[in-house]
Amino acid sequence: MNKIIARKRWFFLFSLLVTIPGLLFIIATPLSGGAVGLKFSVDYTGGTVWEFKLEQPADALVVRDVVAAAGHPEVQVTEAGSGFLIMRTKPLDLQSGSESDPSQPAGAELAAIRAAIESEVGPIAEAGSLSTVGPVISQDLTQQAALLIVLGSIGIVLWMTYRFRNLRFGLAALAALLHDVIVTVGFFAVAGTLFGVEIDALFITAMLTIIGFSVHDTIVVFDRVRENLARYAGAPFADIVNHSIVQTLGRSFNTTATVLITLLSLLVFAGGSIRTFVLALFVGILSGTYSSIFNASPLLVWWDERVTARKSSPSARRTA
Repeated sequence: MNKIIARKRWFFLFSLLVTIPGLLFIIATPLSGGAVGLKFSVDYTGGTVWEFKLEQPADALVVRDVVAAAGHPEVQVTEAGSGFLIMRTKPLDLQSGSESDPSQPAGAELAAIRAAIESEVGPIAEAGSLSTVGPVISQDLTQQAALLIVLGSIGIVLWMTYRFRNLRFGLAALAALLHDVIVTVGFFAVAGTLFGVEIDALFITAMLTIIGFSVHDTIVVFDRVRENLARYAGAPFADIVNHSIVQTLGRSFNTTATVLITLLSLLVFAGGSIRTFVLALFVGILSGTYSSIFNASPLLVWWDERVTARKSSPSARRTA
């Protein structure tokens, strides 16, 4: 524990090994036209989502082929658990519904899809949630999500620079924050490619929560560094930072363990509608704890060492 800072290069190397693959998958998303990388739900792409349950369980691929043959080749059908299937298509007209049968899907197109499924696969026992998101709404949501993350990051850097009276603290916290964002988004880019995991509107809420948690954990360590700088004035900066990390290590781990146990319970027992949200929180908070301890604080030391070396170099002394 007394040599955490001494091993900072190993921690930086581990972070690179974790972030680079995810970053490559993120970059591949627009380059591959969505074939590789992040998979977006209809909240971002626009479309209709219908959740339903058949009386006799059927394979999702069989249902997809039936709906595709009914005139919707873009359809995606996935299993949601408890026998339910989730169907995603292009935006459908849901304006004309049947008041006598609320469970009946509204709109002629959706009614035709239901008729095709019941004719070829079997009766639908239960109709679940049904929603349509237009392309304009999805575009606005994407832009607002990106704006929220950018403005939040800028605000955090400015506040921390003011709070600690040193730009290095704010930029080190921003570096740890970006690490957590890339790790979380990269994880979903890989999971989307390999397992078809989609990100939905709640993903943005998860990212903002992760940013707040990451910065909070970083502030705990930085606050102790500031206190110890005054308490042990004249001591090597690396030793002060290392001592501060050790002092706050137990609190950070205990807090994180409590949160992760709760999230793990939700991940196992909660419904599919919030599973992506919970998984994002689990990955992001785990990454945030690591980065606040093993990235942000060591980065302060690395920066201090570079400044000290530059001031003590022969060229700097000649200039002075």
